[in-house]
Amino acid sequence: MPTPSQLTLYPDQQALSQAHHWLEQLADQHGWTRPLRLTLQLVMDEALNNIVRHGFGPHPPAEALIQLRVVVASAHIHLDIQDNGMPFDPTRCVPDEPATRLDDAMPGGHGLRLMRHYLHDMAYHHADGYNNLRLTIDAS
Repeated sequence: MPTPSQLTLYPDQQALSQAHHWLEQLADQHGWTRPLRLTLQLVMDEALNNIVRHGFGPHPPAEALIQLRVVVASAHIHLDIQDNGMPFDPTRCVPDEPATRLDDAMPGGHGLRLMRHYLHDMAYHHADGYNNLRLTIDAS
């Protein structure tokens, strides 16, 4: 039986492992290469971690949700992430410049930079109380 191209999650720590399992099943089903799988996993992890940690706070309401959807096109794979957490547009966020000295380096805060490096495109809009993020990856 094919893996559904959509998954609905509650924004807690189990969401990440559920999303990993779902994405691996899709990758197997579509025969995606290891580099493509790793890219999808990285960008999904970064986005989901931010949504779970910052979009809902430590105690998400019962109606909180995250919906994942994969759309496979000929040249690209789109990972659509929709959530009803606090509005946040990652396309408008300008990451800090990386430290040039080890003494000045701080852990964390590099997720968006990594995502932008690996993505072909990132688009966002907020409508009807939902954040809608589309992450586009080259399928080649």
